[in-house]
Amino acid sequence: MEDDDDELTILVGAAEGSTALERDGMLRRLEESVTLAIAECTNEGYLTNGLTGDVDISLTVAAPGLAAPEVLSLVGDSVAALINDPANPGWGPFSVSVTGESADVTEGLDDVGTDLQVLDDLDDLDDLDETETLVVIEGPDGLSLTGIATTRSTEAGRARLLTSAELLTSVDLAQLTPLDLQAEDEEERQEAEAQARFVAGALFQASVAVVDQLFIDLDTLTRDGTTETVADAPDDVFFVLGGLPDRYADRYDALFTQRLIIATADVTRRLTAGWEPLACVAHELALRLILDATEVQLDLVDVELEPGWRQTIEEHLFADTEHEILYDPQTEDDEDDEDLRARPDSAPLGFAHWFTPFGADLHLPPYLVEGYTEDDLEDFDEEEDDLEDEFEDDLEDGEGPRQEHQQH
Repeated sequence: MEDDDDELTILVGAAEGSTALERDGMLRRLEESVTLAIAECTNEGYLTNGLTGDVDISLTVAAPGLAAPEVLSLVGDSVAALINDPANPGWGPFSVSVTGESADVTEGLDDVGTDLQVLDDLDDLDDLDETETLVVIEGPDGLSLTGIATTRSTEAGRARLLTSAELLTSVDLAQLTPLDLQAEDEEERQEAEAQARFVAGALFQASVAVVDQLFIDLDTLTRDGTTETVADAPDDVFFVLGGLPDRYADRYDALFTQRLIIATADVTRRLTAGWEPLACVAHELALRLILDATEVQLDLVDVELEPGWRQTIEEHLFADTEHEILYDPQTEDDEDDEDLRARPDSAPLGFAHWFTPFGADLHLPPYLVEGYTEDDLEDFDEEEDDLEDEFEDDLEDGEGPRQEHQQH
């Protein structure tokens, strides 16, 4: 979360007897409803994190300006409309909390804590404890919000990260921090291990969150039939797909999203079942999206890390960073998907090749193999061999070395 972001959390009581699948479905509908409400009030980007429990679901959104009365009003209305829908019987009650400081909203409330729980049931005022304070916020437009101010604690969130760290069994702690885990000074070693464990837990939780949010993005693409691709939708509607290279937004449709979900799950499997080299461009993009979400998980609990932790992970888990040219606006578009390469002797990066293995010794799940054959892979390996031969011939002819070939 950025320094100027507010953090808004919605907690909704689950319907009695609801299944885990039903709670997950309600969380997706809640995310879509709330983010659409937020998009009406701000053009800023936002980050989300959703959780389902046995008796409730919760959604956290981080973005600038969420403490503004008009935003809280729209969010409250959208949540109320969702749980009061006859199609969703038994859900509720709900609460909306906002963490952050917005000068136009909190002016004159310097003695109030930074977390405000907006009340939908004033009977809750009978249960105030000594850490809570009744607050009425008057917005500039005259809108009043009554709530309970409390102090936000990150201890529970950090504890969850450390618990999740134990489940990340396939990545060594040394691959998660630039600090020296073998330092002679004991305090340095302990700090290095602590930071690495926080990153491990955040990486594990992010791998779950990204898959969850991809299902929500898929639902957005298929629900009303009017949004066929990411390019057809307003900005900031998608949770994960919006983090892919913009150049191919008109190709991110439902079928692509289904394939990306499988590719992402295949990457997350590596985190617990034994790390294997990433096999295709889609794998690399999926890991990039997971690392983006890892940063969010760390920000949500205010974990401060040594700069360079992400670069350390990338150096260990990526074979190279050639896929980054897909995000470079100076990279020319390639309509035929054939000529987009980081170097003449490297693997093609065009959209049509995202689910093609880098070589015949790398394999993908069956759902992803449709669209290429073993002959395609053999042709690609032969092409790489030819390029290597040309490279060696150039050196022998004294034409000067080109950039050293590194197999993708």
